[in-house]
Amino acid sequence: MDEFVLWLKSADLESLRAFIKSFENFDPAILLIIAILGFVLAFLGRKIFIIPYTGAWVLAGYYMGYKFGSSAGKDIYGIELGLLCAILLPIISVKARKVFLFIISMLVTMFLCVYLFLSLNIGKDLNILNPYFFITGIIVALIVQKYESQLIITVTSLTGSFLSGIAIAGFLAIKFPNVPEALILILMVVLIFLVSFGIQFKYYAKERMELDTREEFLPVKERKKVNKSGK
Repeated sequence: MDEFVLWLKSADLESLRAFIKSFENFDPAILLIIAILGFVLAFLGRKIFIIPYTGAWVLAGYYMGYKFGSSAGKDIYGIELGLLCAILLPIISVKARKVFLFIISMLVTMFLCVYLFLSLNIGKDLNILNPYFFITGIIVALIVQKYESQLIITVTSLTGSFLSGIAIAGFLAIKFPNVPEALILILMVVLIFLVSFGIQFKYYAKERMELDTREEFLPVKERKKVNKSGK
């Protein structure tokens, strides 16, 4: 985890290499589990999106609740508040999914803008709250609202590819120590992403075509309901 945080903060290849190298200490069985989870997410992401989406909010809720509660002086307060947030936050995030997706899309876009600029050594003292990053985040978030399914396919394919790629890279780095770890990671992520994205999008397009065909035989009001549920 420390290496991951360092990579996010540093935004350079050296920190990325250190992050990948940390996986060499993992047991092969753990690397296999990470790779399998990555493949499942990459190829079935849109179908199972609600599971990682809810799980992420469970972890985030507990982490934030524990941090805030334990600051009161006792760990038990942190555990209690963490458990409460771990229950409430996922429920709220599911009920208000579009709002949460808007916020997530905006923040991720702002972070990626800063990360990209830092990686290219453009600008100094950059902050995600800078007006141009903030406006870019809002524009992207509004676009996401219209193309939610396509975004889910892209994000799950990319995240799953990264998990699988980094697990495979960690394993191959042990077998081939002379090959740059970052190169292995990039090649694996790109390959898995292209294949998984193509498969997910193919089935999504097929489902949309079948849905559009069924809509032709429905009344106008029913069409609108089906269209909203099928996005």
